[in-house]
Amino acid sequence: MPGKINKRLRVVLDSNVLISAVVFGGKPREILERVFRGELALIVSPAILDEVEAVLGGEKFRFSGDAARAVVQEIASLAEIVDPATAVSVVPDDLAQPIRKIKA
Repeated sequence: MPGKINKRLRVVLDSNVLISAVVFGGKPREILERVFRGELALIVSPAILDEVEAVLGGEKFRFSGDAARAVVQEIASLAEIVDPATAVSVVPDDLAQPIRKIKA
């Protein structure tokens, strides 16, 4: 159909969600499976992929280097990889101040 716009929902999954999907399953895996089926468009950054590989291959999960790389390569093959030009602070310092006081 000419001029058809791709209406797939674009999602950004952070490293914790991707690791949970691979290791534990549940809702994170359901989301990743929707990416594999082409129902969702996954957006990730090189930093997210690097962290997934490092954590899977680290002390906690002990994936071999090859296995951790294979997981990341599979995810990357399905994702749009973006390299953000700037870092974004999710919580401005003035909003985080009360949280810091509670922790003190």
